[in-house]
Amino acid sequence: MGGDAMGETGNGGARGVGRCMTAMAGRALLVMAAVLVAAWAHAVPAAAQGAKPTPASAQGGQPDQTPDAVVRALYQHYFDTAPETVVSFDYSDPATAKSYFDPALAKLMVADAKRAAPHLDFDPFIDGQDFELSPVTYQTKTVSRGEALVTAQFLNFDETKSIVYKVVRTGAGWRIADVQWGGGRETLRALLAKAGK
Repeated sequence: MGGDAMGETGNGGARGVGRCMTAMAGRALLVMAAVLVAAWAHAVPAAAQGAKPTPASAQGGQPDQTPDAVVRALYQHYFDTAPETVVSFDYSDPATAKSYFDPALAKLMVADAKRAAPHLDFDPFIDGQDFELSPVTYQTKTVSRGEALVTAQFLNFDETKSIVYKVVRTGAGWRIADVQWGGGRETLRALLAKAGK
């Protein structure tokens, strides 16, 4: 009988130890789960920030971008804007100019816009005043490791346009250094530089 009692006591002790071990394991799992949740909560915002779409104007600064990326980003503004409204970006604004043009051309664009009578009296990227663009096609010709020519071709209303962009690699990424409209006309850079004299 004593043995039975001891056996019951022993079993009860074993059950008590088992319950204690289960409780400890449960607590350990809860702590581990809390640590994982905290780590996940910390990682998700960083991942989400990386997943946010990069503004078009900043894409030229990414090291894996192709030379035509900055030109494509520029034309996207025209497709994001209704023809009857003003183009949704001001390329003569210093911050915007810095995002699209190399430092020398950006400086010329900003300076010309500040004049009482700007020399640039048309939109250089559509070679006209108003626009209703067809989809733009792009051709890139590599000149050197840090320079390329990107030709943008499109219809503006019913007129064919072919505009050549000289793009250069800068510390901030690919930027437009000059624009050529053809037909023996001066380039954008030459036109603005002459206006500043």
